[in-house]
Amino acid sequence: MTRLLLLPTLLLAACASPEADPTPSPASEPAASGMADGAVPEADTPFDARAWLADVESALADTSQQDGIWTTVRGDVWDRVEARLGLDRACDTYYDGEALAFDPIQDPDTPRRGLLEAVRLGDDEAVVVAQCGFGAYQGSYVLVHVEGAEAVLYEAPVDPGVSDLRAAVLSTPSVDPEARTVTTFGRARGLGDCGIYAIYRLGAGAALDAVEVRERECQDEIPDEIDPSTWPVVYSASD
Repeated sequence: MTRLLLLPTLLLAACASPEADPTPSPASEPAASGMADGAVPEADTPFDARAWLADVESALADTSQQDGIWTTVRGDVWDRVEARLGLDRACDTYYDGEALAFDPIQDPDTPRRGLLEAVRLGDDEAVVVAQCGFGAYQGSYVLVHVEGAEAVLYEAPVDPGVSDLRAAVLSTPSVDPEARTVTTFGRARGLGDCGIYAIYRLGAGAALDAVEVRERECQDEIPDEIDPSTWPVVYSASD
């Protein structure tokens, strides 16, 4: 199995739309900045990340779902950060095994896009997890790092230790604010007995550095217990 940390996001495309070709089409224009070639040009409208985060948290408090963690807050809340960071573009930029390709396979107005979670890292710092979409058994997401009045998209290496290429889309992230890490689990199939399990460190700015990556190939024999944190290590920052 080729080690592709964003492979699960390609599988999501097929799950979300059975008729869609799961292989991303070649980019028809340069990949989204922040993923391939620098920062997205700022919109003319001033953007204050503190005010935007306050609006996110206010929306979560007012219209929360799933025990007060998630809520769909598209409209102005999404549009402001979309203008600043290009979230829609980031959501539809995939790693095809060789390069980053832009392939808008989902309707930006789908209810699955726009689901948010806000995780405080400190008094003036937070991570906002934004859902791009959801397939048959997992979702794809981007992480917005808010620090003071600034906001950037976190980017992860697509193949730690092998390539310097980074992308923003992650599979099923879980943020640990105390450890300042995010854990992702990309299922290679619905059972979740194979795929990629990775831990990243939440750094300054857009830095999302791999701490450890584990992987298990799909096999005919299904284990009695599925625990991706025990799978074979294919990358460790400590090595």
